[in-house]
Amino acid sequence: MKTTQRSAREHNSAIKTAKHAAYGVLSDSNIPDEEKEQVFRTAIGASEVIDREAASLGLAGKPDLEALVRTVSANLAAKRPVQIMAPSCPDYKHDGSVYTFGGLGDDVSLLGTYQIEFAERFLPILDMHGIPYDLSVLTADIEIEDDFTLTVNNVRHEEALRRVRATISATGEYLEALITPQNGSKVRSAGFTDEFGDFSARQEQYEAHIKNAMENDAKFRKFVNEVHEGRSGLYERLYHRSSLSELLPRTIRTMAQYAALGDIARSRNAIITSHRTLNVPAYNNPKLALEKPCGTLIRVPVLNFDRRIY
Repeated sequence: MKTTQRSAREHNSAIKTAKHAAYGVLSDSNIPDEEKEQVFRTAIGASEVIDREAASLGLAGKPDLEALVRTVSANLAAKRPVQIMAPSCPDYKHDGSVYTFGGLGDDVSLLGTYQIEFAERFLPILDMHGIPYDLSVLTADIEIEDDFTLTVNNVRHEEALRRVRATISATGEYLEALITPQNGSKVRSAGFTDEFGDFSARQEQYEAHIKNAMENDAKFRKFVNEVHEGRSGLYERLYHRSSLSELLPRTIRTMAQYAALGDIARSRNAIITSHRTLNVPAYNNPKLALEKPCGTLIRVPVLNFDRRIY
C-alpha cells in the first residue's frame, strides 16, 4: 500500500501547489476580496486536515491536494455545495469482506457500506470547516443491463431491477440514519440511471475510444493489458469457462465506466470517493479524454479509501 504520510518538505510543496490552484480559481471569480480570502482559508484548511489525517481516514495513498483545493474553492466561490460522488455496486453476494458473486440481494451492498463508512470519517471535516456538500451514493444499476452479470448472479432482468431499486432505497435509509449533514448539506442515494440519464450511451463512447487508442498507442495498450491481467483472479471466479483474452472486452467496458464517471465529475466540479481498484487512474487519464483538452486535463479529486471488494 502507498504511504499516506508526507515528509514536511513534501507537505509544504504540496500545499504551495494547492495554494496556487486556489489563487487561479479565485482570480477568475467576481466575489469580493474578503470572500475570496475566506474561501481560500477554508479550502486550504480543510484540505490540510484531510492530508494530515489521511491514515486515520483510511485513505490508500496521499490525497491530490491541488485537485481537492481547486474543487472546493470553485464550489465555495460559486456558493454551491461540493458534489461528492460515491459510486457503488448492486448488492452482489459477498462474504462480509469481498464479493463472491453468484447471487443478488436487495439490501445495502458491500461497497455501499464501505462508502458510507468512509463518509462517516470524511464528512465531519467538511462540516467542521463550514463546507456544504451534496453526497450521493450511486448504485450502478446499469450493471443489470448486462447479460453476463445476470447469468453469473442467477437472476432475471425484471427481478434484478426490483432488487437494485430496493438496494437504492435501503442505502438511502442507512445513509440518513448514520449521517446528519451540517451547513445545509445533503446526503442521498440514487442509481446511475436516475442521476445521469443515458449513462450507457456515454459508456459506449468511451469503449470505442479505448479500443481506438489501444490500436494506435502501444504505451496505452500496455496499460490496459496490465489492468486486464490484474483482474484475472476476479475473472477466474466469474467466468472460469472463458479464457483471459476472451474477456478483454469486459475490462474495456469497466474502464469505460470509470472514465465516463470521471468526465461527469469533472464537469460538475465534484469529488469522487472510491475503493481500491486498478481502474482508479481511469478517472484522470488524459488518454481517455474523448476530446483533447486545451492544456492540461483538470484532475478530479479522488479519495481512494483502503478497501478492496474482490
